[in-house]
Amino acid sequence: MLITTQLFAPMKRFLILAACLMTSLSTFAQTEPQIKGEVTVHETDNKGKHFSYVIVNEGEETLEGGTYRIYLKVNKKYISFDRTTSDLEPGQAIRYESNEIFMKDEKTEELNYLLELTTRKPKKRHTLEEGLVKWDN
Repeated sequence: MLITTQLFAPMKRFLILAACLMTSLSTFAQTEPQIKGEVTVHETDNKGKHFSYVIVNEGEETLEGGTYRIYLKVNKKYISFDRTTSDLEPGQAIRYESNEIFMKDEKTEELNYLLELTTRKPKKRHTLEEGLVKWDN
């Protein structure tokens, strides 16, 4: 009996190692979403600024609704987001419009924006676009 146990111990170690390797490879094989984002800054009649943005699935696979979220931050504050996303087919684009208008004052000499996509599996943040908006003098 002792001889049998000694013979199978290396096999057991090999099987555990193979299972760990397969798990790590399956996690590694998950592809990054091929999503492109573009932010547009609009100017109102009274020189205010507001934002719209478009996300496009440039990949070959559908991005399942609910597995990703979209956020737009301006000066580190969330101004627009979609947490209940729908399926995004390959080549499909979705346009979003922010309702918040920014006016030039002492506190907002410039606007730093960040468009971000987060995914659940793997849990990760993806910066789609970031930029800086200044007012004309």
